[in-house]
Amino acid sequence: VSQSRYAGLTYHLNQDSNVYFQIGRGFETPTLSEVLYTTTSSGSTNKFDYGVASAKTLQSEFGYKWRNQNLSKFDIAVFHARTSNDIVPYAIRSIGSTWTNADTSKFGLEISAAKVIAEKLIFRTAFTAIDAKYDQSTYAYNGALVTSAGNKVPGVPAHQLYADLAWRSHSWLSKPKVTYTEFGVDLRSTGKINVDSRNSYTVDGVLTSNANTVTTNSYYLLGVRASHNYRYGLLSVSGTSI
Repeated sequence: VSQSRYAGLTYHLNQDSNVYFQIGRGFETPTLSEVLYTTTSSGSTNKFDYGVASAKTLQSEFGYKWRNQNLSKFDIAVFHARTSNDIVPYAIRSIGSTWTNADTSKFGLEISAAKVIAEKLIFRTAFTAIDAKYDQSTYAYNGALVTSAGNKVPGVPAHQLYADLAWRSHSWLSKPKVTYTEFGVDLRSTGKINVDSRNSYTVDGVLTSNANTVTTNSYYLLGVRASHNYRYGLLSVSGTSI
């Protein structure tokens, strides 16, 4: 279960651009899989862990938006989110993973842009950079460190870049109301991702460091797609090949 409330202000600089500020609060309860097992001295047991609390987040965002009719657009935003009792891994296993709570904070930047070229061709790009860290240390039942304050939250890419070039038989300047065909090619770049809340154990069971410096490699994905979209009255059907 999740719920959020937010408020915002927008100031129009001119007919093409505006700046805005938003602030909001939200909470999220643990899922069934996150409370299904309880950690024990021998691993985990299939018993509900009622100690996993709901996460509560305060988030703020400041941004700028620019539109040149339907031909071009540019957005940029910076954001900060602080979560108390964020639901984070306690012990990950093939069966019986368990979870705990720790305060976290995230700072980020988002940039996106689009440009229509000769009506039927469009170029789109987006970039996201995020720094997600633990604000507090948490400990296991036996006093062992589970998360360390200042370490990066695992599973969050340091940055992501997306670029897309697409052609459509119907003009991009208006919403299609007829049957049309679309072809596109896109490139995705994903930065390094921390794999653990702290460094993994060595073979002899000794923790190498409380820091988390073990990461995946950054990688790129190139995609090609083709689709045909049928429009009949209020009915719309799309077929896509990747």
